[in-house]
Amino acid sequence: RAGCEPWNALKLSKSLCGNPESARLWHNNVSSKFEQLGHTKSVAEPCLFHKETSEKKMVLMVIHVDDGMGVTSVPAQLEEDLRLMKKCCKLESDNLSWHLGMRMTKGSGKMMIKADAHIEEMAKRFGLVATRKMSSPHDTSMELTKQCDIKGDQQRFMEMMGCINCISTACRPDVSQMASALSRHLRDPGSKHLRAAERVIKCLLWTKDWGIVCEKVNRQCTGSDKDALAKMKHNGCFDADFATCKDTRKSRSGQVLFVDSNLSSWGSKTQPMVALSSFESETIAASDASKKANCQRHTMQEVLSRKSPATLLRGDNKPCLSSTSSNNYSSARTKHIDVRCKHMHQQVVKKELAFECVNTKENIADPFT
Repeated sequence: RAGCEPWNALKLSKSLCGNPESARLWHNNVSSKFEQLGHTKSVAEPCLFHKETSEKKMVLMVIHVDDGMGVTSVPAQLEEDLRLMKKCCKLESDNLSWHLGMRMTKGSGKMMIKADAHIEEMAKRFGLVATRKMSSPHDTSMELTKQCDIKGDQQRFMEMMGCINCISTACRPDVSQMASALSRHLRDPGSKHLRAAERVIKCLLWTKDWGIVCEKVNRQCTGSDKDALAKMKHNGCFDADFATCKDTRKSRSGQVLFVDSNLSSWGSKTQPMVALSSFESETIAASDASKKANCQRHTMQEVLSRKSPATLLRGDNKPCLSSTSSNNYSSARTKHIDVRCKHMHQQVVKKELAFECVNTKENIADPFT
């Protein structure tokens, strides 16, 4: 500014769009408005707001930066809250058909979430076309190791992986394993990593109508909405491979969590340490799944104001599952594994978790490894 010394700093009277603090200040502003309307902000999930009406009906609101959605069994109450919010914030509301670029289609007690428009835009951006049927994102003949003689276009690869990760975490769990494996090579990708990323995009384009289906669960409940929500069952599966990464010999964990029969969370990631046996890799995977399950349970308990039933986790490694039910496993040379076993055993004793052994062919977390 004219007349301002070069070493002076100017203080903004209010936040501007694009400032590092803008998103936080916007969230604080919206949160205070929701709380004035009687909503309670979740501690476990700060983007979730919940309120119980005088008729014992629940109103749930979720915000993501400047996008949001509301769920309730009393539309009139939701419309009233949105009307009051429009007076203090510049909000636009409509029926839930799009959210964060995902298409949401409702009908006959089901809702499908898919990213067909996003996938088509992504394929057009990178000039890719699905010329043949490609339902699997993984080419088993290609090893995704660091060693590669031909360097790939890093900028193009990073842009591809940003789009793939966005879609895989939103509504396409079938590409999570490849998205996680390829993300390890963002710093120095080779030509084979670029081809693998292109294959994932072509697979997404060929299966663009795939997505997540959420089904309505009919329960006979004459009480409040909280009584009906409290009857929901939490369960999941976990799995791990053993030392499959040829660069580091680290293992990979996979997990899927459900609320009733609806998929609520999934993930695939390289374990932070080298496991010395399949027992250790499975224990690390079980520990990670238990922490994610507990986070989900704590959010539900906060909304319901009551204790939720134990989350049932299924795995296919018997020694790993037996170590969670007994408290006598100990090894001086694997203290980090012993700590994980003790932690899970404590949760079993508190009836927050329960473990069950299933056949490997029935473990639906296996594709995530």
